[in-house]
Amino acid sequence: MPVQGKKSGISGGGHPRKLFTRQSSIVDSRQVPASVDAKKSSRNKSGKKNPAKVVANRPQKKDPATTKKEKPTYDDAATKKFDKMLRGDLTDLPPFPKSTVKIFLSSTFSDMRAERNTLAREVYPRLQTYCQSRDLDFQVVDMRWGVTEDSINDHSVENLCLLEIENCQKTSFGPNFVLLSGDRYGFRPIPVNLDIRTFDIIRYEAIKLNLDNKILLEEWYRLDENAVPATYILQPIRSKFTFYGDFSPGCDELRERDTDGWWSTFGKLQILLRKAADEAFKENKFTAEDRHQFFQSVTESEIQDGILKATNVESHCLVYKRTLRHLSGVGINDKDTPKYIDVIKLEKGNALDKEVEKLKVALFEDKICRKLSESNIKQYSIHWMPGGVNPENYEEHREYLNTFCQDFISDCKTLIQKAEEEKKKKLIPLSNYYTDYNSTIHHLRFCVSKCESFCGQDKVLEVAKSYILDKSGRKPLVLYATSGVGKTSIMAKIMEQIPDWLNNVPHLKLIRFLGTSPLCYNVYDVLLDVIGHLADVYDIIMSPPCYKTMKRIVEFAPRFIRQVANNAKEPIIILLDSLDQLEPRNNAYAMDWLPIVLPQNVKLIVSTLPNEHNILTNLKKRLPDQNCYFEIPGLTEETARKIIETSLKAQNRSLTKSQDNFFWTIFKATHGPLFLKLLLDEAKKWKSYTPKAEIELVPTVKVAISKLFRNLENKFGTVLVSHALGFITVGMIGLTEYEIDDALSCDDDVLNEVYKFHDPPVQGIVQIPPLLWARIWYDIRGYLVERISHGKSTLNWFHREFVISASEMYATGDKKSYLNMKLFEVFLQEKGIKRTIVLENRNNLLITDADRQVTPQPYKSDNKRKLACLPYHSLRSYKTAGIDTVKRNVYCNFKYLCSKITTISAASVINDLSDFIEASDDEEVRLLYNFFFNSRQDLTNHGKLAICLLAYVNPEEDHFQLKELRNEAAEFLESLNKPGLIPEFPCLAQRREASNAFQSSIQGVAEILSYSSSTVILRKYSDTDNKIDADDIKMPSHIAVWSSETHDMIDLNIQVDAKPVGEYIITDENLYFITKHAIVRHGFIDSKSEAALFEDILPDWATKQCVKGFVANSDATTGALIQDRAITLISLEKFKYMQTYKIPGDNFVTDHAFVSNNVQKLIAVGTIHGSESADSNSFILVFEEETKLPIHSLEFTHMFDARNGVLSSKDHWLLVPSETDSMKSQTEIEKPECCGCQLLAFDIRENHFEQKEINIVSPISKVAVHPERGKIVFLTKNGRMFSVLANEFSSQAVILEMNLKFSIKDFAVYWEKEISLFCSNGGQLTLYDLKSDSILLTFTAHCGKINDICLLEQQLITLGEDKEMRSWDMKYLIEESQNAKSRADSKKIKEAFIEQSDIVSLSPSYDGDELLTVHDDGTVKIWNLNSQKLLCQRSIGIAADIIHLFSNNLVSFLDTSVGRMKILDIKTWIETFRISETIQGNILNSTADKRDNLYIVSAQKTGKEQIDIVNIGQMMIVKTIHLQNSLSYKSLEAVLSVNERYLVLRVLMSERQFEQVRELYHQHFPWKKGGFTDQNHRYRFTAVALSEGSGALIHCYRIAAKVPTIGIHVKPYKGNVMLISTQRWIFFWDIPTGRCDRKPSPLRKVPMFSRLAWIGKESIGETRVLLVTPDQKYVTTGSDDGYVFVYDAETGLPVCSRKPLSKHIAGVQKAVVSPDSKFVVSNCNNCAIKFWDTATGTEQFSVRLDAKVKMMSFTPDSQRLVLFTGTHTSRLFVFKVTSGKKK
Repeated sequence: MPVQGKKSGISGGGHPRKLFTRQSSIVDSRQVPASVDAKKSSRNKSGKKNPAKVVANRPQKKDPATTKKEKPTYDDAATKKFDKMLRGDLTDLPPFPKSTVKIFLSSTFSDMRAERNTLAREVYPRLQTYCQSRDLDFQVVDMRWGVTEDSINDHSVENLCLLEIENCQKTSFGPNFVLLSGDRYGFRPIPVNLDIRTFDIIRYEAIKLNLDNKILLEEWYRLDENAVPATYILQPIRSKFTFYGDFSPGCDELRERDTDGWWSTFGKLQILLRKAADEAFKENKFTAEDRHQFFQSVTESEIQDGILKATNVESHCLVYKRTLRHLSGVGINDKDTPKYIDVIKLEKGNALDKEVEKLKVALFEDKICRKLSESNIKQYSIHWMPGGVNPENYEEHREYLNTFCQDFISDCKTLIQKAEEEKKKKLIPLSNYYTDYNSTIHHLRFCVSKCESFCGQDKVLEVAKSYILDKSGRKPLVLYATSGVGKTSIMAKIMEQIPDWLNNVPHLKLIRFLGTSPLCYNVYDVLLDVIGHLADVYDIIMSPPCYKTMKRIVEFAPRFIRQVANNAKEPIIILLDSLDQLEPRNNAYAMDWLPIVLPQNVKLIVSTLPNEHNILTNLKKRLPDQNCYFEIPGLTEETARKIIETSLKAQNRSLTKSQDNFFWTIFKATHGPLFLKLLLDEAKKWKSYTPKAEIELVPTVKVAISKLFRNLENKFGTVLVSHALGFITVGMIGLTEYEIDDALSCDDDVLNEVYKFHDPPVQGIVQIPPLLWARIWYDIRGYLVERISHGKSTLNWFHREFVISASEMYATGDKKSYLNMKLFEVFLQEKGIKRTIVLENRNNLLITDADRQVTPQPYKSDNKRKLACLPYHSLRSYKTAGIDTVKRNVYCNFKYLCSKITTISAASVINDLSDFIEASDDEEVRLLYNFFFNSRQDLTNHGKLAICLLAYVNPEEDHFQLKELRNEAAEFLESLNKPGLIPEFPCLAQRREASNAFQSSIQGVAEILSYSSSTVILRKYSDTDNKIDADDIKMPSHIAVWSSETHDMIDLNIQVDAKPVGEYIITDENLYFITKHAIVRHGFIDSKSEAALFEDILPDWATKQCVKGFVANSDATTGALIQDRAITLISLEKFKYMQTYKIPGDNFVTDHAFVSNNVQKLIAVGTIHGSESADSNSFILVFEEETKLPIHSLEFTHMFDARNGVLSSKDHWLLVPSETDSMKSQTEIEKPECCGCQLLAFDIRENHFEQKEINIVSPISKVAVHPERGKIVFLTKNGRMFSVLANEFSSQAVILEMNLKFSIKDFAVYWEKEISLFCSNGGQLTLYDLKSDSILLTFTAHCGKINDICLLEQQLITLGEDKEMRSWDMKYLIEESQNAKSRADSKKIKEAFIEQSDIVSLSPSYDGDELLTVHDDGTVKIWNLNSQKLLCQRSIGIAADIIHLFSNNLVSFLDTSVGRMKILDIKTWIETFRISETIQGNILNSTADKRDNLYIVSAQKTGKEQIDIVNIGQMMIVKTIHLQNSLSYKSLEAVLSVNERYLVLRVLMSERQFEQVRELYHQHFPWKKGGFTDQNHRYRFTAVALSEGSGALIHCYRIAAKVPTIGIHVKPYKGNVMLISTQRWIFFWDIPTGRCDRKPSPLRKVPMFSRLAWIGKESIGETRVLLVTPDQKYVTTGSDDGYVFVYDAETGLPVCSRKPLSKHIAGVQKAVVSPDSKFVVSNCNNCAIKFWDTATGTEQFSVRLDAKVKMMSFTPDSQRLVLFTGTHTSRLFVFKVTSGKKK
């Protein structure tokens, strides 16, 4: 049975996955794509991964620039590590791949201002550009920018700087630390923390020395006994000086007082500590290192961590040392000197601080220079000038800065390149994997992090352990609990414990934390990710059609898991955490996608919230077994105490007894790990000396989070905190650190708050100081986690409760929209943002075009995050940003669409558009969505996308953004550097009638043999069909495959030695059939066939055994070989023997069989020969898996029509038509009375085999049953339709006859909507609603009868008696059926190009500005091609298929079907010249010359042919030529020679005449083999000399014999010479001499115009196209093998001196040459047109049309191509011809 299905909607968009196709240029753009399917193509048959990089499975032109690149070398160790990670190894996980160059810039402040400002203005933008070119982001952390008195209060700035250095070291690619060193040593702080020993020594020495201010030690350092070990802590400045850093109104004097007070105190403390430390060092109580901490500068601390303690510093660190000459000498007393050098102010002036100078020299020379190589250090020396470093005033300083900048850029590039070289050494062949590497690292590292502090929950773990070890269970385990209980940590712990539980036996474990990465939101992506992971581990190649849609992957996943389980033979454990985090797309919350029956060795554990999205409720409906569920309990007190102990110990903290008691009082009220963490984080801040009044804990999680956020607001400012946290909350999977900085830098509200008390430090640059976000991050770092989003590392809230609270506080309503709008702006820009700002708190300081230093976001293949975030934030901000703004910049933006389709997938675009439509109900976007959803083109090609937008998208008058999108597409095509065709109107857009659901057609289809959900196997029609044996025409060599994805028909060309037996079994990726001795599989993807002999795969097979049939289960995974006495099952995937079922009884003969999809049941149907009760009886036998004898056996008195039987409804019902209901069984011999024909239904579920029947009057010809429910529809042989429910089957059942007034020939059912499609004996199709029992729509689908009808997943396929197969869009048909009634009352559609149908001919006007179209109702329409408006129309009474245009607006119209012609003035519509009535009705053909002469060929009867030459200018017949010898023909065409001396007639002979010529040929050439053997064309050629007027016929004969030359086309060549095309050759016919033969090329020893000489064995079929360009320079041919050759007319050689680089995939059937001879357009049987450059013979452009081209023509100026396709549903096309811009 063919596999059928329906589309359930677009699947995922996360994966950039491209599907395998049968045609290299066509990809199913609606699906994911993506890289997945191409990845596995690189694996060899043994399943081993290729070490070489995968190349996409599509033929491509070699680019010299790329072919010279070295192949990457992969690291075996890294690859093996990834393979271990795929098996769930949690040890020694690699870090996240680095994608950012993040540099910590360390320097002293005031003296390096010029360098830092120059870097910001000149260097960073250039390095950003450089990094972008290498798929890297660039960020500099300059913590000196933004240091305020407020930030100094808690003494945390130094620690923040060190944390940022660590962060840069961890995340930066290449350079991570740069030191700018001048003549200053830098600010030297006092220690913030002192251990007890150090403090006691300092205090002792201070007392001993009786130092001044020693009392300050006790005032400013307090012992915190909660620290482990106990530590003295420097107190915050405001603990003593309340108004320090307080810029509140009215506090200026108080602030100034306290500021002076602190710095005075600081100085005293500094002196005190240093003197005491010196003394302790002298007494050997302190080491040099102990002493140094009291003298060390902040800069040296940074250097210690950034360089001196770091590893591999040559690859990461740079130092730039600047020395100012004469600064310590003559310049020592300049007023700006203290900014550039450390001095001591004396009464006589400044003096060099020698202590600091010594520290500075030691740091550079003794430490830095010893650690770093010379190449990493640059030194500069310049003169000191008053005012310091000033490039504007001093040339030397300007040159220094230029050199410094060049060095900085060069050195950074060198380190980046070095990092790239290191990266190349650790490459993994990721293209060989389905699984995303970054995502794998993310989930495993996240798992490890969740296990680090895990405690308790032994009961849950025991339940999980028992479930995993239970070999009998075959259902999932569901864990559920309310938010905050710790489900995620438990799932992570289960993952960690599995190896111990399994005693380390080989196994696979994988975990996905849903909602934490891009591939874990959409359920489609999750399923694909999981099965792809399994495929990677077990080296299985997944067929792309199996996972193209949600419906297919849901069906495929359980089957694939079974396959994996059978192959693995080891435990497989899959964990999916937080089902509630899935997005609703693809009906995720219904849980229909979750496999609920698992193989024995596969375990599936999922977790969810109990009340979110009804997930748990829906799970219980599908999985009612309560043993499958476990509710996770809250924390016990014992577990909580253990967690507290562990956590405090990890942070070196403790609590006092009173604090501990208070803590437990609060916690006992609300149990839960999250609440415990929040309380602990607050408690860790308590010092032992913290007053009880200041110790506060809140009662709930929500309040605790709110308090945390309010404290941040109080500390850092409400605006800054609310916007910063709001940005993180609304960000897509959070934000990267530079995105946070960028968003805040574009937020004028934040900037006005930040720059309240000082101006931006760099002129023209306004951005958020890095320190500000760093301080916030420091306080909330425990609540942020690192995620991976489209290759970028982001920060996001670690728990959903934080998302909820932050959303409620900062991101609701207009605030949410505002935040999203700012992020939309950040992601939209490509080259940074410069925007004017007014700093209101700085006296309305206006900074025009202020550079926000935003990281550029270009449209690049690596910048997937931009492409994902743009629609995400535009959707959530379109009301604020403006709907036209987001449409113009995203949804209707050509650049965005190109980038996203190419980089991610067309499916992701469809999902974006769908989301926007759901939110906005925008008609413009809906129209674009329909285009993408229905597209079958390869839209990854930008040119193809542009063409399709122009051809398919038809905007309304007010669709301004769509119009602009079309303009952008047209401009893109115009900008290309090669010629092409641009659609001038939406020629392929859907029209407003049901018949325009028509998609495409294929000519020459004799029969539909089989079909799957997206593929049709058909037999091609041939002129020789009636000469070939009926069995032979179904040989594989005569069949082709048609894809619903590409709408192409491709010959299979399978060569086998024997005829097929039984049915063709088809899936979306393979064709199976059997011969008498073997089974054959042909892959559609690779076009390869493989066969296996039965004797090689089946035990005890004898060659004499006869196989009479072949069937398969619905998934086509198992095939059944049917013999008279046995049925054998084989695996179609592996060609492996499975089982043989023997048929009992010597007189039982099997006719047919049915295999259940799970292969657990097999039903045999056959006849009983030699029965005592009758000459032949029928039987049904039911076998179960691994049983030898049938478990049920039924016998019947009359025959079954088993081939019309159906096994469906999830293997619930077997339906078999019968001619009687009489039956005898082994248990009941009585025969019921015969009552005619029957439809028997057998319930074959597990433990069932119940028979039901219904009696009918007429035999059944076709049955269809609902795939899930038992609803049945059947057609009787007398053309009547019935329906019935299977559960109502009984002998008294009443069937419903459908309310139809016509006889049905065939039908199909679209079960998704319960709509049946009927075809009658005519060409009409009827849509019938099975639910309402009513006709929805009837329309004409074919001109003649419909012979066959079938439904694919999205298309309806019809085959007409005229051998035309058509595909129809089911979605559109259903929409039209629903809109038909309302549309009937709508106003008449305006005349437009797009609405034109029933065209029979067309012709452009002389000037190329107008177009004439003739329609089959006799109407002639004249159009203005520039405005596309109808100028006029008139009925002329004939449907003219030949048009000739003459001067003075005169046109001749000839309708060859009735032999009538009219010559009209199309301005007045007056018939200017009347054709004689003796000629009218008898005209056969006509042609015209350039002198306005019309040549009319007519015949009153056969043998009375004449040629009338009409001079149109004189309006008279100037000559009549009566042909002397009678002609015998079925039809004829007339062609003029170049010199117009001869009229050549192309005569179609009858079959009898053709056979006579064949016999004559063999008589004259008996020695020649072949010749006529393969010739099917029946044209011969005759000429008439026009100047003589005698009418003598000059026949074309083969040279040296009076055998007529048989050919296909005849075209004028030169003078009196004509060219004649035959099967492979081109003949030259010199009419006056009668010579007709091939000619050798004057340059090479090959015949002129010979394709055989250039393509050899590829040359098949006939030359269907023969053209000579108007300038007579080129000859063009097109043939059945798809080749289009352009030859030099003089040499007869291809213009490119080789065969064409490309060709059609089907036979060429038509072509046309442009009047300027520059271009040729060809059309093939697969409805594609190609555009060729005659000068080079190369293809320039290709596009697929809807149907076969009937006529095409260039306008006289060669600026346009006009054509029409199809017959009844014809379409008009107008293309603009572009010559291409030269580079």
